[in-house]
Amino acid sequence: MLAETFSHGLIRNFVIAFGTLFNNIKINRPAASGEGTNTIAIPLTYAPRQRYIERINEDLSLDKPVALSLPRMSFEMVSLNYAAERKLNTMQRYYGRKDNTSNTQIASVYSPVPYDINFQLNCYVENIEDGTHIIEQILPFFTPEFTVSLKSVTDLGINMDLPVVLNAINSEDSYESGFDERRVIIWTLDFTMKTHLFGPVDNGGLINKIMVNLYPTVNVAVAANTNEQIYITPGQFANGLATNNYALSIETNLISANSDYGISSKIFSVGQNANTYKYWDFKGGLHTSTVGFGPGVGSTAYDGWHTYESEEFAENGAVSLQAIDGQLRHIISKDIVPSSYQEEVYLQIYANTNPEYVFDQFYGKNFQEISIKFKTEQTDGTGATFNHRGMLRWLTTDSAEQDWTVDLSGNREIQATVPSGYSGITNFDSLPTTYQTMTFDLSGQDDWNNRIITALRFELFNAADNDGPMTIQTDIDYIKIAVKE
Repeated sequence: MLAETFSHGLIRNFVIAFGTLFNNIKINRPAASGEGTNTIAIPLTYAPRQRYIERINEDLSLDKPVALSLPRMSFEMVSLNYAAERKLNTMQRYYGRKDNTSNTQIASVYSPVPYDINFQLNCYVENIEDGTHIIEQILPFFTPEFTVSLKSVTDLGINMDLPVVLNAINSEDSYESGFDERRVIIWTLDFTMKTHLFGPVDNGGLINKIMVNLYPTVNVAVAANTNEQIYITPGQFANGLATNNYALSIETNLISANSDYGISSKIFSVGQNANTYKYWDFKGGLHTSTVGFGPGVGSTAYDGWHTYESEEFAENGAVSLQAIDGQLRHIISKDIVPSSYQEEVYLQIYANTNPEYVFDQFYGKNFQEISIKFKTEQTDGTGATFNHRGMLRWLTTDSAEQDWTVDLSGNREIQATVPSGYSGITNFDSLPTTYQTMTFDLSGQDDWNNRIITALRFELFNAADNDGPMTIQTDIDYIKIAVKE
C-alpha cells in the first residue's frame, strides 16, 4: 500500500524557507577609531545548538591563535506534529496539469495533511549589545506570526502560504564560567511553521464532454420515446476565440484549460447517435424553400438541398427535385427526339441558402464522414449510358462560395469507391433497383480538416442518351454528416 515512490521535496523547501527569513541580518558596531560604524553580516548555519556550542568551546588548550568568531546564528528543525485542528476533507482534490503542453490528461492530488514543524533559532554573541541588536530586527515582524509564501509546490504548481509563529524567546549567559572559558550569550527563539504535506499525484483523463439525460415526465410509458439528452462541450475557434457552437469548434482535447473558450450544447433524443451532426432521412415532412444563393438561385430546395443543371445541355432537357413517397427524387428528363443529351446528377446545399438555416456550417475536423444512400433507374426510354462519378466537393470560408470549379490540386474534392451494385456497369438497363450507399472519408483531406465547411455538393453519376426520350429518376433515402467511427 505504501510502496509508491514519490517525493515533492516539501520538507526541504520548508527548511529553506525558514532559513531564508534570517539569512540577511546585519548589525552595526562603532569603528575602532570612534568615528562611524562597521556593518557586520551575521553568518547563518543549519546545525544543532549543542554541536555549535561545542565548536565555539573546542579550543580547550587555548593554543589556537583564532577561535570561532562571534556573533553567529544557527537553526534546526526540532520536531513535526500533526495539526488535527487544520484537517480538511480527505477526499477533496486539487487538480492541474503536470505538462503545460498536454491537454489530454489532468493530474490530481488529495487534500494535504496538516503538520506543524517546530524550528529553533539560536543567536550566539559575545556581548549584550550584539544580541539585542539582532533580536530587535526579528521580533517586530512576528505578531506573533509572519507568513511565508511558496510558489509551485508539488508538480501541480500549487501555491502555499506558510504562517510562521514565534512561540518563545529565551536568553542564556555563561558569565559564571571560569576565566579559561569563553563567555557566550545565547538567544533562543522557538518557532512553529504551519505546513501541509501532499501525497502522490495521479494522472487521469480530462472531462471535456458532459451528457445529461432529461426526463420531461415521470410517466415512464410516456417518456419512453420523449427523453432527451444534452451534450455539453467546450467550444473554441481555430484562431483561439471562444464559440458556443459545437459544430464550429476545434477538437476538445486541443482546448487548454486556461484558454478562452465557450460552452456549447447539443440536444438530441435518446436513441439517436450523438456522433451524427446532421441527418436527412427525407421521410418526414420536407422543408421546402427557395434557394437564395449559389448557382441554383431561385430554384426550389428541400431541406436546403437543390440540384443544378449544366448550362451546356440545358436547352435539350431539364433537371428537377421532387418530394415523392417520403424520398427526395432527382429527375433528369429529355423529350426532344432525336437529340443528344447528357446531364449530371448534382445535389448541393449552401450554409446560407435560406433564412431558416437548414444547413449549418461546421468545422470539418469534427465530422469527417459523409454518406448518401440512393438508387437510380431509367423510367422513360432505354439504353441510356451510365457513368459513375461518386464525387463530393465542398466550399469553405477560405474559398469563393459560388465557385464549383474543379480544383486541379484536389484540395476540395474527394471520390468515393464505386458501390458494389454499380461496379463495372455502363448502362441503366443493367443497374440493380436496390439502394446503394456511398461513404466519403474526409479524414485525410487537409482542406477539410482545417476549414469551416460552408457548402456541399454530390456529383453522383452522368447519364447520356443519343436517340430517344430519357427520364432518369434517382431517389435519395438519406444523407448523413457524422464523426468518423
